[in-house]
Amino acid sequence: MEVTVTKREVIKPSSPTPDHLRHLKLSFLDQLSPQIYMTRFLFYPFNPGHIKTNNHQERCDNLKKSLSETLSRFYPLAGRIKSNLFVDCNDEGAEYLETRVKCQLSDVLQNPNLLELNKLAPFDPTSTVYVQLCLHSMLSDSLPFQCLLSRLHFSGDVPLGVQVNSFECGGMAIGICTSHTIGDGFSFVMFINSWAAANNGEKDLVSPQFECAKLFPPMNIPSDNRGVGIIKEKPVAKRFVFAAPAMAALKEKYGGTKGLENQPWPSRVEAVSAFIWSRFVAATQEPDSNKSYIVHQSVNLRWRTSPPLPETYFGNLSRTAVAILRGEEGGSGLISKMRDSIRSMNNDYVKQFEDGGDYLNLIYEFAGRLARRELFPFYFTSTSKFPVYEADFGWGKPAWAGLGSQAFKNLAILMSTKSGDGIEAWVNLEEHDMAKFERDEELLFFASPTSSSA
Repeated sequence: MEVTVTKREVIKPSSPTPDHLRHLKLSFLDQLSPQIYMTRFLFYPFNPGHIKTNNHQERCDNLKKSLSETLSRFYPLAGRIKSNLFVDCNDEGAEYLETRVKCQLSDVLQNPNLLELNKLAPFDPTSTVYVQLCLHSMLSDSLPFQCLLSRLHFSGDVPLGVQVNSFECGGMAIGICTSHTIGDGFSFVMFINSWAAANNGEKDLVSPQFECAKLFPPMNIPSDNRGVGIIKEKPVAKRFVFAAPAMAALKEKYGGTKGLENQPWPSRVEAVSAFIWSRFVAATQEPDSNKSYIVHQSVNLRWRTSPPLPETYFGNLSRTAVAILRGEEGGSGLISKMRDSIRSMNNDYVKQFEDGGDYLNLIYEFAGRLARRELFPFYFTSTSKFPVYEADFGWGKPAWAGLGSQAFKNLAILMSTKSGDGIEAWVNLEEHDMAKFERDEELLFFASPTSSSA
């Protein structure tokens, strides 16, 4: 897929940020977030019956105008992140690119290649992680050349980048990158849908609240403690699609099994998470191994406070539920332990972040056990309940919403298929682990794989 940049500029907010909002402190949870970019691609076929103008440049100009207006409300995204402490809301603006893609949109939708998808993003989410490792971990001079180039191009302090990609057929793909330092996946989707609504001419727009640092005051946290799971070499990413019949079969597979007797049957996310983790264990555990695993599941905390926080709170308001278990406990063991962990994430749990010292000590303890290889990690995050297919810029809803690959190993990102009855699992593993995982016969019985990214 040949992608040519035709325009590069900076989009500033349509109205200046007031002086009293100039410095936004990062919260304790912001400081703990991984230094990576979250990347999403929204694909829109050309459909003259669903657009207000057929003029391509007019469509791009409208996107820039509505983006500028949206940045006035989401003003930290037009600022610059400073030293893991605060965002300087200086209205420097968001990175904006326009490109021409030498292929048909249908070519991408029919056979998405995850490595090629990153060409549709304003920043390479893997190379920007390299930059953070350069700055905070003082890696040796043996760094890949790509790392040095990306360090010259981009410092990682820009919260937002947008790339508008135009295909030969008239279809478009919008690639959006936001820094995880400034917000979680729920915040990311809130911004995207608000921008889409503004471009579509809607008047009732979201007014985000940037109050997280008041709830969870920042602490003195060294930046290099945020890189657990990030690796210097790019892992292999692959998408596995679990259709509705496979979902039903997996829920039946684990429903009522040992440890889950007389309990509700697994949800879609529980069933797929348990299955993926069990196949990861089968692919990577040596014979007679006695490994202990630590499995993380991202949980939105907005609804776990008393009273619940408004959905308009923008920032990192997610933490991971943790289950520690051995491989032989299997998928049902993971579901049972993860349910217990999630149930404990109540208002008292959230309050511990108001003075995060004890929680920080717990993180250091787990980090030490990981370093000593007493625990082997796996990470799940789910956007299956997020309204990712609601982003209508005036051209109808996206035909597909894809993700960018990450330099983060042992990670599975789960999202709903467009129909809503299946799950797409975007799995990131080290190359030697993926070579075994993707050939697992039981995995392939339930899931359909697509092209990989290395």
